[in-house]
Amino acid sequence: MSKNFITASFVEASPLHLMSGNSIRAGLETKVADPGRLQKKLLDLSWLAAAASKYNISPDLNDYQFAKVRSLTLELPNRNGHNFSFKFLTEFCIESGCQFYRTFEGKPILVNHVYKLETAIGVNVMTSIVQDGPYLVIENIIAVDRTKNPVAADKLAAGEAKFSMGANAPAFICSVCNETITTLEKCCVHTKGSAILRPFYDISLNEPERSEKAQLAYLDVINPYFIELSYLDGQDPADPRAWSVETKI
Repeated sequence: MSKNFITASFVEASPLHLMSGNSIRAGLETKVADPGRLQKKLLDLSWLAAAASKYNISPDLNDYQFAKVRSLTLELPNRNGHNFSFKFLTEFCIESGCQFYRTFEGKPILVNHVYKLETAIGVNVMTSIVQDGPYLVIENIIAVDRTKNPVAADKLAAGEAKFSMGANAPAFICSVCNETITTLEKCCVHTKGSAILRPFYDISLNEPERSEKAQLAYLDVINPYFIELSYLDGQDPADPRAWSVETKI
């Protein structure tokens, strides 16, 4: 099974204000997985000391700034043209023994998607799907090591930190023709612009991107396996809602 690494950050990206449907309505067909997990006050952090040696972060809980952050919005194509559906996020991942959205848990907090574990600045503690107005969003409780990156910890505490997820996906589905795409470099005619990570329109219509006849094309991500969450230093997230939202955990 081939894997495609995708991220949700793009330095120069314009907002994309089009939903593929009301994300709450889309999710109501199935019960939201583990509702209210983030409201639990007692977190099992006994594993953090073991993870610390792998990520080169502090084993001392007192060194961490904890916060609740949004990592992505469901059923809303991001600026990279990727859509994360409730259906695939809540499917069960046999390898991890949990649903795919929970594969965030235990994964490192990096900076700008530089995947070097020794440069990690923290770790994902808990992940949940929650309601936020008309949206369903993935929220993560994260811990950032103040001794490793005090600037990121301060911004997290102030609610000013921006984030972007990193994931591997085996395949995608075109929103226009429903073709299953296993390699981003070999997309269908509607979405071949996705390989360079930018929003794209159905180019088969041969219409300017913003014309009335242009049809938005995007890729539904199949079974995304999350491998990291990045603190963005000088970049903007592809999902404009990916911010720290609560610092009192």
